[in-house]
Amino acid sequence: MNQRTELLWRLYLCFGLFLAIAAVLAYRSFHINVVEGDKWRTAGAQANYRTQPLEAERGEILADDGSALVSSQAFFEIRMDLMVAPLTDDIWEREVDSLAYYLSKYVNPDLSPVRYSQWLRQHRRDSARYLLLERRADYDLMQRMSSFPILKRGRYSGGLMVQRHDRRVKTYQELASRTIGIVAGDRPSVGLENYYHDDLTGTPGVRVEQRIAGNDWIPVESVEEIQPLRGADVHTTINLQLQDAAHHALLRTLHEHEADKGVAVVMEVKTGAVKAIVNLRATGNGSYQELYNDAVGTAYEPGSTAKLASVMALLEDGHASVSSEVDVEYGRTTFYDRTLRDATPHGMRVISLQKAFEKSSNVGIAKLVTRYYRGTNKERTFVQRLKQFGMDEITGIDLVGEAAPVIKNGIYGEDDWYGTSLPWMSCGYEMTMTPLQLLSLYNSVANDGKLMKPYLVDKIVKDDHIVADYEPTVLKNKIASPYTISTAQELLKAVVERGTAQNIKSPWVVLAGKTGTTQYDYANTQNKKTKYISSFAGYFPADEPRYSCVVVVFNPKGQHYYGSKVAAPVFRSIAEHTVRQNLEIMTDFEDASFESDQTISARGHHADMQRLMSEMNIDYKDEGIAEWVELEDYTDRPVSLQATDAIAEDGRQIAALGARDAVYALEEKGYKPLVMGIGNVKHQIHRNSSSESSQRVDSDIR
Repeated sequence: MNQRTELLWRLYLCFGLFLAIAAVLAYRSFHINVVEGDKWRTAGAQANYRTQPLEAERGEILADDGSALVSSQAFFEIRMDLMVAPLTDDIWEREVDSLAYYLSKYVNPDLSPVRYSQWLRQHRRDSARYLLLERRADYDLMQRMSSFPILKRGRYSGGLMVQRHDRRVKTYQELASRTIGIVAGDRPSVGLENYYHDDLTGTPGVRVEQRIAGNDWIPVESVEEIQPLRGADVHTTINLQLQDAAHHALLRTLHEHEADKGVAVVMEVKTGAVKAIVNLRATGNGSYQELYNDAVGTAYEPGSTAKLASVMALLEDGHASVSSEVDVEYGRTTFYDRTLRDATPHGMRVISLQKAFEKSSNVGIAKLVTRYYRGTNKERTFVQRLKQFGMDEITGIDLVGEAAPVIKNGIYGEDDWYGTSLPWMSCGYEMTMTPLQLLSLYNSVANDGKLMKPYLVDKIVKDDHIVADYEPTVLKNKIASPYTISTAQELLKAVVERGTAQNIKSPWVVLAGKTGTTQYDYANTQNKKTKYISSFAGYFPADEPRYSCVVVVFNPKGQHYYGSKVAAPVFRSIAEHTVRQNLEIMTDFEDASFESDQTISARGHHADMQRLMSEMNIDYKDEGIAEWVELEDYTDRPVSLQATDAIAEDGRQIAALGARDAVYALEEKGYKPLVMGIGNVKHQIHRNSSSESSQRVDSDIR
């Protein structure tokens, strides 16, 4: 084969290969466009279109008076399509500088109108279809921007695109914050936000969007949106005034004793409705926040507050009465190789059961319990009584994460039952429960033996219709005999009258309850300093119980750590605040009289003082025409209102003013007051800095 023939064969071969490849490509093109055309066109359309859910407004969580504890606050993402067809070059050039001026004035003053104009023009040249103007505009700004040049033409002519979002706002910030819960992510993990998530969550809407460039999407104008439906409102049992009083009373004590954390819960005796629940933990910077719901989720050894159950067991089984005697051995005894002591030396020997309970004698209660329950099956009988009182069961409150109580079975060889377990359990050790579970026991005694289920929500409302109505739930009609309950009531009342809690005896309301001081972390031999839990559980008014309350303070530091000195005053503060808001439950209020030898003195705003005198039916003379007046300290009637200064020029004298008046007066002087507590001003701290002057006003209930 000559060279020419060889070259021709190679040329024919290459040409044939090219023809074959062309034929394959032609076939594949025909198959894709004709045979599979519909399939690939549908896939292409799907790649450039999507359905996007529209966020539904979440329902509100409300207090018992209908006030919003938490609600959804709307904010708006505002964008602009600069390439809508009606937005011609003439309209653009005529109005773009005006739009830039308004954006600079109301949206971002750091960007000048000239810079805004340049920025808008550049994006117009780039054919921007989804230009972000403001990410988090409030309603007023959204309305204002909707009236800006070009944008006022609307979605289809001016390119205005507004997308609503919601954020959860707690109206009262820290008040019941942990109980309310936090919305973060797809589903909240704690509090009422979590427990009633399905009710609070509305039905999302749907919007069709089209990809325009990269990952930018715009709504498809020709497809109508499906609007979202708002969620239901959850009505709680929380009372704002009680919640505020409990919060600040506990907060003052935590600061005063530099405690690690504290709990206060107030419950309605007859229903089990939780009216206030406070959980405060130290943050490490001198402040306290609601970081964890210790009232529900933290189990601890209740200490002497559990002596109520021990005494009830003795009474229920007929082993003892309030007059039964016991030798307390001057406050010290031994069980096997362990020594049990009373909290403080007292020099007493033989005393009654009532005295042992009033003085919270560990030795007295433990010896009585071991006297009657030591022996085969007897110890188990004691434990069965505790379980009869409901101490081994969770309350079932409508919150996730309630810790289960631990009560041993009272059988040797099981549950680490030792020879010392019985006397130690009788004093509230070797068992654990949460503050709320302990409160349920005391609430049952106040409720004549009826055990109620604690609850936080009484109804759920959607579109003005009640979709769920929660009635009070009785868990046990009787936890003990009427004799046991009535005797327990008298004993709890006596603790405040002449026992360990007599320091909180109130002239306004009769209180009943029991102190508790628990040593904890005692198994850790590395601890150089003993840690304590101070507690008080009880109810008020003692004769006709309306509310039960438990206060627990963990690891108070400093001079005092006993429940009577740390937790009990918080209980009294809450109780007295409550009766001031509900005068019909105040003890012997009908016998009180303003016609007495006691002097009256006060300072305040003129109009408020006039109204106060009128409502109290006190004759008075108005001696001064001034914004602030002082009620002279006269014993004769009528008393006199005289002009005074609310505050000295240097802002250092606001004593005797109410907290509200003090804040008003200080703000008028240019100060930024920080109020700690409620009531009249107790003392104040003045601080100067280079940029501002500030006052911290500490107020106390008077």
